[in-house]
Amino acid sequence: MSHHSFPGGSTRGQVYGTGIYGSGYPGFHTRGVEGRWFPFYFWPLVWGPGPSYSAYLRTDEYGQPSSTSRPGGVMTEAVFQSSGTGTIFRLVAHSGATAPSPFNGNTVHAEQVVQYYRASSVALTLDTYNDTAIFLPENSTSQTPLPAGVDQNLLTCLNLTIGQAVPLVDVVSNPDVMSSSRSRSASATAIGNVEMSR
Repeated sequence: MSHHSFPGGSTRGQVYGTGIYGSGYPGFHTRGVEGRWFPFYFWPLVWGPGPSYSAYLRTDEYGQPSSTSRPGGVMTEAVFQSSGTGTIFRLVAHSGATAPSPFNGNTVHAEQVVQYYRASSVALTLDTYNDTAIFLPENSTSQTPLPAGVDQNLLTCLNLTIGQAVPLVDVVSNPDVMSSSRSRSASATAIGNVEMSR
């Protein structure tokens, strides 16, 4: 990946994207991640060769989820289940930001993403969600509404906690050295210890 720079340096106020893959990049307002820089240092998530995925979701530019060359480590996931409704959310990110469970592309899919963070390098998914808008031409339809019965309290809690605790990195000139000299990175443990909704 030598053709990319590793700048980092973006702020916590820029962490939130939308439910669209490629959202959250300063200066970009279109979906997809091909050829983009790394405003938060970390590479965007990769979804693999899903047969029904549009080209913008099938990029192989950033390697495989299991690639150890990904800054921050391989892609992993953490599961959060509501004790009240049974709603299951999954946090997908690099191994330094979630509990160390390997990412499983057979159970977590791009159409289940509710929210992207940190230039699409982190995502919150919902098991019962199917956002068909990602398969259609860009701007042709809005994001599919969430299904009924979702634990909104847990969703809000997760969304706020991820935004406040997802690791950030200062400007990096050497891709082999990750710096956070200003201590802008909140503990990743906070994400893994979110209190379940009552």
